[in-house]
Amino acid sequence: MHHVLCSDHDGIRAFRGLMLAGAVLVGTSTLLLTLLPEVPTDVAALSDWVEEGSALAVWSDELRFFAILCWWAGGWGVFTTALRGGR
Repeated sequence: MHHVLCSDHDGIRAFRGLMLAGAVLVGTSTLLLTLLPEVPTDVAALSDWVEEGSALAVWSDELRFFAILCWWAGGWGVFTTALRGGR
């Protein structure tokens, strides 16, 4: 029984790490979005703006996707560990 409780405690620590990793990924994603150039007021320059900022936007989207995976795994792990009676 003691081994199970230690394992659950380590599991909670790992799931907290996943939640923290997700937060770092979202923070980095938001930073990338702040690096985008300002949106032009001229409609003709809009396509150039999209080309110029597309790499930042794509990386931002990817980081947010992996953040959601981290949060899902962390939340699922904490929830199932709590259902088993772990701390």
